Amino acid sequence: MKNKSILSILTFALSAMLLTTSCEDMLTPDLDRYASEKEYGKDSIYSAVGILRSIQNVAERTVLLGESRGDLVVSGTYTTDSISNLIDFGEAVNGSSALLNVADYYHVVNACNFYLANVDTTVTQNNVKIMKREWAQVQAMRAWAYIQLVRLYGEVPFVTTPVTSTNEAEALQKSSPKANASNLITLLNEAGLAKAYDVQHALGIPDYGTFTSGGGGYSSVNNMFPVQLVMADAYLMGNDYENAAFYYHDYFIYNAKNNPSYQAASNKAEGRSIKFAGIDVDIVNSGNLTNALTSIGNEVITTSAGASTSANGFVFDVLQNVTGFKMEEGQLSAYEQNQQVLPSPQFISLCKAQRFNKFSVDGDIYKREEFMGGDGRLPAWAPRVEYRNGDQSYTIDKFMPLRNSTYEGDNIRYNAFSKNYYVPLYRSVEVLLRYAEAVNRLGFPELAFGVLKDGLYVQNMPTLGTTDIVKSVNKLEKIMDTEADTLLRVDTIPGVIVGKLVNDGLSATVNYGLDSTVVVYSVEGVDSIYAGDTIWVNAGLAPITLADIPESVQEKWYDVEYMLTPKALSGGMYYLSQDEMRDMKKYSFLDFDANSKWSNSDLVENFGNFGVHSRGCGDVAGICDTVYTYARQVAEKVAEDYARKNGLSYADQEAYAKTLYSGDTLLVTDKATIINAVENILMDESALELAFEGHRFTDLIRVAGHKNEAGFDGTEWLAWKIARREQNVTDDASQVNATLRTKMLNKENWYYKLPE
Repeated sequence: MKNKSILSILTFALSAMLLTTSCEDMLTPDLDRYASEKEYGKDSIYSAVGILRSIQNVAERTVLLGESRGDLVVSGTYTTDSISNLIDFGEAVNGSSALLNVADYYHVVNACNFYLANVDTTVTQNNVKIMKREWAQVQAMRAWAYIQLVRLYGEVPFVTTPVTSTNEAEALQKSSPKANASNLITLLNEAGLAKAYDVQHALGIPDYGTFTSGGGGYSSVNNMFPVQLVMADAYLMGNDYENAAFYYHDYFIYNAKNNPSYQAASNKAEGRSIKFAGIDVDIVNSGNLTNALTSIGNEVITTSAGASTSANGFVFDVLQNVTGFKMEEGQLSAYEQNQQVLPSPQFISLCKAQRFNKFSVDGDIYKREEFMGGDGRLPAWAPRVEYRNGDQSYTIDKFMPLRNSTYEGDNIRYNAFSKNYYVPLYRSVEVLLRYAEAVNRLGFPELAFGVLKDGLYVQNMPTLGTTDIVKSVNKLEKIMDTEADTLLRVDTIPGVIVGKLVNDGLSATVNYGLDSTVVVYSVEGVDSIYAGDTIWVNAGLAPITLADIPESVQEKWYDVEYMLTPKALSGGMYYLSQDEMRDMKKYSFLDFDANSKWSNSDLVENFGNFGVHSRGCGDVAGICDTVYTYARQVAEKVAEDYARKNGLSYADQEAYAKTLYSGDTLLVTDKATIINAVENILMDESALELAFEGHRFTDLIRVAGHKNEAGFDGTEWLAWKIARREQNVTDDASQVNATLRTKMLNKENWYYKLPE
């Protein structure tokens, strides 16, 4: 295998595709209908759905390859050599296992290339060029495949020409540019992805009806890739935060069914009371979070659909087999001996370190109820399962959600599990977290934190407004003889009145002083008169007109900014500063304070939780939660980074964090440091929310790139994260796997190896 080039391997894979027919698979087209590859692309259903069949072949391995090298999983007693080799960063040579075959990704690419080279986009039906819609979708599919290749392999040949022979493959391998995180979006756009964005906006996403799996039906639309998402992902990989945020937001506007924060709150953990040893105990339960991966079309955006049995089509079973599950007589059960990939101590302790909140209202007082267990996403994604033999183990059940569970503490008594016959490739919350990642790096850390704590609704945002604090008047001024205390005359005097902005958070008004008709007179030094909010009254001196006052002084009297507190009952994003609100006005994709599309009037009268963190931690929105606050969380992450660099104990790390904030006031002022800290908060949230879905290690690589560009040594940070997968989050920062850390300091070890 190692003597063959990538594209030579692809040639053989293509040959197999062209010569093999399977009528059993719902996604395999009848290739015998076509005399030559030139017909490929003429039939939209044949071609586009055929590409989906190629994506099926890499869907599960994309999850495993992207997750196994992260900090959220470890190997176990029953882990096979091939899986252990992935997790432990062994010599994972291409072709050494069924999981490591880069040709399968190029199979997707080549199928797309054939379609794009042969499709007739001029075909018209009802005055609509119907093939353009499929053309745009195939562009998105090819982009998705290349994104996976770059994430997993670092730098790969970028080929847009169909490969039909070994000679063509070898020639293209020599002449094709190399795609990497920095240039991928440019290559994709030049190859048609930018045009595909325009086409999808005009014509939408193709719909081929319903795919039947034997265990249910899936709309074909949910197997399609929104062009905005692949574009945004590619921009984010290249550290282009403005374009990434734009295209994620564009998806929210034109494709998402609901406000993205609504989707984040649709499935949540819950606090509940149970009997434990005869005593009532309040614990955190997974609630309906197990629906997170089953809510297709709402929370789940794009899937690769499979079948319930091989008689019905392609069966996904790799994730089932490596996470500890076994199908017996039509029922899926957990078996410890099948566990090859386990949740890491880092993930488990991160979940337990969170605080679940539930507030009850007593008049104007909010009372917090105490719950044990930490973040509810632990029992949802990786419960501690008690097996038939009495053994217990944390088990990754994200793709095989538990049903009919019985809890004792955080243990789940043995019960049946259900199976999803598809692999999620895009989720709403995933997109929301990446949007937050982009806007944070763009310079909006407070808003990014708001995605986690409160949710992107108008009512959760402060109101930024402007008003004038100056007016010109004509005043009747009494001129008195001060010695005789008699009236000499009454003059009409032009004047300038400067007021003071009064803002109580609910409304902003201008106070013009004790007497709103007082005329401001000149005294020595005009600039000193108007410094601050002081109103000067100096009767008897020559009056000042606007013409007498420098423009630099006058400018301070017009469009004076004020900010009102959020209207949400919870208090919303009270931590969003005036500076950040002002800067938000510069970007159309930061319109959550004004666009009526993001309005939820119910938040004014009712306590609402729409932040991502609330999915696992309950009532975290607004002012009630005094732990999950912007100031405290940023301070703790700044302290964590300091501890990492200086080898502090966890006790010293906590003590240092307390010096960095006071109540709701963050004492850290360096914005770059704050952005870096919020990025680390986002990465914790991504761990809690997206664990085991195939993103973790490639997310760490991407964020390390952000940090390196910003001067925060992302390489060292990534090495530390991976080297602590066996540690608890409360262990001293110096406790790492030294061998693994050293290996991770070499970027070449971040990526799987391409064939020679």
